[in-house]
Amino acid sequence: ILVLRPKHNLSIQERLQNILNEFSIEDNERIIPIKVVYDDARNIEMSKNNKILIKESVDILINALADVKFNRPLKKAVLNNTVTALHWMKFFQECHHPKKYIYVSSAFVNFHITNDGILEERIYEKNMSNKTLSDILEGKQTSMHPYHNSYLYSKQLAEILLFRKRKSLSLSIFRPSVLSPAIKYPYCGWTSMQSLNYIFFGMATGTIPCWCI
Repeated sequence: ILVLRPKHNLSIQERLQNILNEFSIEDNERIIPIKVVYDDARNIEMSKNNKILIKESVDILINALADVKFNRPLKKAVLNNTVTALHWMKFFQECHHPKKYIYVSSAFVNFHITNDGILEERIYEKNMSNKTLSDILEGKQTSMHPYHNSYLYSKQLAEILLFRKRKSLSLSIFRPSVLSPAIKYPYCGWTSMQSLNYIFFGMATGTIPCWCI
């Protein structure tokens, strides 16, 4: 079951087809697309029948939803990346047989906290809580210091609050790094242009003659 929202004037069927085309997949009979929209408070809105379908049949939820525009105002980033993650956890906890909630975060959420060159698979941040979320949503906090951008701040806050609100639910946090090319699977080459790919592509084509780092 793939939950999608309409975006850029594309229906969920059109968005799904674009994804399949990118991976050169023709057969999509196994995929059940479900339309979802989010209100201003990022509450999940979908048809009653689809809610029933998910609650009766889903036992593993992978939350890969993210607003990857790194410099959103903090409140908007938190609404898009933190609040939606919490709403989906609450929804999943109401399912009949919830086994595991997998949250896709970022490998870079802790880079400013440790300087020893080793980042363990744990949460380092100790200064975020429910009050942090409330203060941001109420406009009392606008600073994201010491995080590099609002994206990383909102992903870290999501990690912490999901961990604290998981109850008996099994929670796994996946922290992918920058995208890299594949030799064989799912196909040879790069995926669509994202993040550092623009720079690599520019260097390879000669559009970017040098890159000072």
